[in-house]
Amino acid sequence: MVRAIIVLPSGPLDNLKTENVTFMNKHTKLAFLSSLLAGLSSLCAHAAVYPNTFTDAGAIPQSGTAFSVEHLLGGMGSSITSIDFILTFNSSASLSGTDSGIQGLLTLGTGASSPYVSFSPTATSSSGSKRIYGMTFSGIPFTGLDPNSTWTLALWDTSATKIENGLAGWSLKCRPYGAMAGRAGPDRSR
Repeated sequence: MVRAIIVLPSGPLDNLKTENVTFMNKHTKLAFLSSLLAGLSSLCAHAAVYPNTFTDAGAIPQSGTAFSVEHLLGGMGSSITSIDFILTFNSSASLSGTDSGIQGLLTLGTGASSPYVSFSPTATSSSGSKRIYGMTFSGIPFTGLDPNSTWTLALWDTSATKIENGLAGWSLKCRPYGAMAGRAGPDRSR
């Protein structure tokens, strides 16, 4: 029971009178605590960054076909604020950052009108002989959408170098609405 002590003056300060007063009855307190717990629980569900690391690897063809993989993701927040997208390549071959090199699409969903981003990667960093392309998408087309769906990565090479590159792995970190810096959600490494 929540109680407060109220001091009621009844004359000189040495003759103070105290009285116990209950602020909430049992039902009001239970409703308040339930609402508080539900609110804190929803903050925890949205206060995370959800890392998804994939070990998909393979050659990126130059012959007009594409390297393509799909992953069905779930258990994340319900509304995207930003996506950190990292591709790791076997070498720097065809990573020109132009339309004459490796091209790609990252798509959310499987429908004909599913949102996507197209990109022309260039190495933003390296790790040994591997070349890494990193990008953050924080705006159209993914902002506000539900990330709990099928994500598709497609890569192809439009260069004529005859030097084939390959994907060594990739990752997708989703920040749902209300995510707080420094908090990590469950690791969904594949």
